[in-house]
Amino acid sequence: MGAGPYYLGGLVPLAYTLGSTELQAKARKWIEAILGGQRADGQFGPERDLDWWPRMVALKVLTQHADATGDERVAPFLRRYFEHQRAALPGRPLSGWGGRGGQRTCCRSCGCTTARATSGWAGAIPITGRRPARWSS
Repeated sequence: MGAGPYYLGGLVPLAYTLGSTELQAKARKWIEAILGGQRADGQFGPERDLDWWPRMVALKVLTQHADATGDERVAPFLRRYFEHQRAALPGRPLSGWGGRGGQRTCCRSCGCTTARATSGWAGAIPITGRRPARWSS
């Protein structure tokens, strides 16, 4: 998905915070492309790039857009995507940056253990067993 989601992650809040119609128009082109590009199975973005992480960034951008504009298309889009993600996770678990964003785990060097939930689709997402000592709270 390239740098687009990161670009939008700055552009969307900036456009609406400043009230800049010019920046809002630039953002709207990207937002419309994302919202209009969702496939029947709920997936969106390039078909050749199955990385979870850029989509997580794009989902954050969509929620920022919805907060700023009240766009009612975003919630159903998110629902369809998360239904897709729920179905796809068993065969394509979170990994790479997507795994880091979707999991609450630490690197092995900090001594964390990873526990898995046993029911529901969240069972596919590892969660931290304990906090590393370097966390202050």
